[in-house]
Parts: sequence; C-alpha cells; structure tokens
Amino acid sequence: ETVSKDAAWLWDVVVQDWMGTIDTAELRTLCHTWELLQRATDAALSNPLDKDSRIAYCSYKSEFDKLASRFGMTPSDRAKIRLPVDGSEEEGEDKFFGVVG
Repeated sequence: ETVSKDAAWLWDVVVQDWMGTIDTAELRTLCHTWELLQRATDAALSNPLDKDSRIAYCSYKSEFDKLASRFGMTPSDRAKIRLPVDGSEEEGEDKFFGVVG
C-alpha cells in the first residue's frame, strides 16, 4: 500500500528519526490521519466559513493528537519515555518505555 507524500514524510520522521522498529499498523493509522488532517487543513483554509470543513479539521486534529501522543511526538509524551543510562541490556519494549521516576 502506498501513502501520500505528506504521510510518507511523517512516516520517515517517526521511523528514521525517533522510534526505529514499532507497531506498523498504528503508525500507518497515524500517517493516514496526518494525510486527512492536511486535506482538511487545505479545505478549511480555502473556505474558512464552511462549517463542515472546520468540523473535519477539528476532528482530524483531535484524533491526530491522540495518536501522535502514543509515539512521543510532544515534549510531555517524550518525558514518559525512558532510556537506560547505565548501559544495562534491557529487552523489548522495556528498553524504551516505562514509568519515569
């Protein structure tokens, strides 16, 4: 399955710059939501008085924010991700995710 240029950009940012190997299905949903958000943004900007365009934008923005938080895409979300600093060899998700503090 191919994705749009906008969705491919986000995929590259998340996978290459941040997460590495992650849940592909969830990331695909994030990228598709990003694509829909970009289309809704364009529609809302081209006709800001159109109620349906504004509602679509707000809905996609809200959903994108929820999905993006799962990938640590805000400073507060990243604060919940811990990386081992003592050189220990943790396995699986425990290597990157856990309770901080």
